[in-house]
Amino acid sequence: VDFIDSRFKKHRDNMQDLYRSWMLNLAWTRGYQNVDFDKIDKKFKTTNAQQPWKVRLISNLMLPIVRRIVSQMSYIHPVWDVIPATSDEEDIHVAETQTKVLQDAWQRVGMNQKLIRLLFWQSTCSSAFLKVGWDADAGDELEINPKNVNEQLLSEFLEYQGLSAPPETLKVNAGELFVDVVPPFNITFDDSVATMEESQWIIESQIRSKDWLIDKYGNKYKDI
Repeated sequence: VDFIDSRFKKHRDNMQDLYRSWMLNLAWTRGYQNVDFDKIDKKFKTTNAQQPWKVRLISNLMLPIVRRIVSQMSYIHPVWDVIPATSDEEDIHVAETQTKVLQDAWQRVGMNQKLIRLLFWQSTCSSAFLKVGWDADAGDELEINPKNVNEQLLSEFLEYQGLSAPPETLKVNAGELFVDVVPPFNITFDDSVATMEESQWIIESQIRSKDWLIDKYGNKYKDI
């Protein structure tokens, strides 16, 4: 916890000026081009806020620019492909099969729409991230015999559920693939490296409600 707190605070302090620019870009793209940052009060303020009658109709000049940039970058659709491990014919056949599975999975998670969101963040804030993972709590509920489960995996599952002995049947979810577009505000990584791939750690931060935490992780977090 101390490691995360120190790295997170340092990253926020270093990125404050850049975050302000990104916030202004987002505001102006949405049409709030009379918003500016007050360095004295350290707040985002609307010009002529004290005299609303002076506010005039704003012509949004930034949104068409962002849309044009997104359309230029999304003009050619990406080709999702799986590279064979070796030049062996069997590996090539496996890669072709996996490519079809990948294309089907990307279509089910709505990858084309999420790429547009990704390009929007990149056009306004210079960067964005895709989080690809597996949600074990999603999908249809299945009943499994504990005897058919690996002993180590079963012990970890019982510990996670807070059970001392395995029941007759285990009720688990099938799980589903997920792909989330993560804004650059939510990502923290080592600022001493040149590229993200070289970073030894990555922190993703999200603002969630207390009810969401209890629904996701159980009542053990209700008092935190």
